[in-house]
Amino acid sequence: MILAEIRMRKFMTQTELSELTGLSQTQLSKIESGYVFPFQSTRSKIEDALGQQVDWIKTRMQKPFTMGSMDMESAEDMICREISNYIKMGQVIERPERCKFLHQFLKQFEKQLTK
Repeated sequence: MILAEIRMRKFMTQTELSELTGLSQTQLSKIESGYVFPFQSTRSKIEDALGQQVDWIKTRMQKPFTMGSMDMESAEDMICREISNYIKMGQVIERPERCKFLHQFLKQFEKQLTK
């Protein structure tokens, strides 16, 4: 399940989750809406506070990737750029986790492209 669904099923506000995790409500809002993909340490804090795992790929994919100023960029280039940004920012650290993340990311992205 995505982050917002889990939080709401537990009848918890973003402010309450914010207090439990030490994150700002604004940061949680950006994570929930898919604007930000959190670091592993942040994901762990959130999951610990909720008491269950979150589907981070689906949470991130809520916000469609838009071409914006990169209209000439191919889908493959855009995927590579996004993945590279996650890796550079240290958001996918362990090699097995990185492989799993990349696999899930590409599957979700492919679904979005075929909509």
